[in-house]
Amino acid sequence: MKFYVFLISTMLFSINVMADECREGVISCGATDDGLSWEISSIKDENGNDTKQLTITGTGAMKNYTRNGDTRAPWKDYSSNGTINAAPGITKIVIGDGITAIGARAFEDMWNVTSVSLPDGLKSIGEEAYNGCFRLSEINLPSSLETLAPYAFYNTQISNIDLPENLETIKWRVFGSTTLLSDITIPEGVDINALAFEDEAGNACVQNVYCSGENASCQALKNRESMAGKVQFYHSDGDAYFYNNHWYASPNDIISDNHIKKRIYTIDEANKVSKDNGNTFKIRYK
Repeated sequence: MKFYVFLISTMLFSINVMADECREGVISCGATDDGLSWEISSIKDENGNDTKQLTITGTGAMKNYTRNGDTRAPWKDYSSNGTINAAPGITKIVIGDGITAIGARAFEDMWNVTSVSLPDGLKSIGEEAYNGCFRLSEINLPSSLETLAPYAFYNTQISNIDLPENLETIKWRVFGSTTLLSDITIPEGVDINALAFEDEAGNACVQNVYCSGENASCQALKNRESMAGKVQFYHSDGDAYFYNNHWYASPNDIISDNHIKKRIYTIDEANKVSKDNGNTFKIRYK
């Protein structure tokens, strides 16, 4: 009976492998109980400096992790209190094709991470997945992404981010404490929580938010005291074209990237232009 219990208990944990048992050039590696594999390897950064890359491969959804205890992410190193500056040598994270979800707290407090590569086919980014990655300044979200869980990018330095058209849900404080976040456009179908851009103290963490006039959830965002003057609705009817955060006079200009200098027209601005020039403005949002 004791032997049987021991077997079950050992199956609950990730398997970490010493460097001499990993493939050549890999510092450390392992397998998790959700069927994914991970490895940490040495790379050169864009300046030629030695650094480390974490690569995670496999298929399906990544499990959720905790901040402390035996269910912490196995690729992290921890200081004495268990959470500060986890995995200090890793600056780049690559998530392989086939992974459909980033688990909660998978990369929390990995301070030195500056670059993240996400695969096509990824559906969700879990709660606090990149919370505390405060050197992370840029990330490209795949078109397949549907859900951003609470605090997903809390306390990062992301300054620009394009939200994919298929995104369905942005939960509370996803972008809280992202103090460098400038302008962001919310696609029409996204259900966005009114606290998406606030930190714990209720401070707004974005310069401007542009919402489709048909996005009802943006109204609650606009009504927040902290967001006063930051939320604007853009028109969705007329004959100009909006693509990749720019306005264009015609579809042909999109190909040449000959965009109109003004970044975006709100409803009020579009009405004024229509009155002044005898034209109406229309966007085709992609």
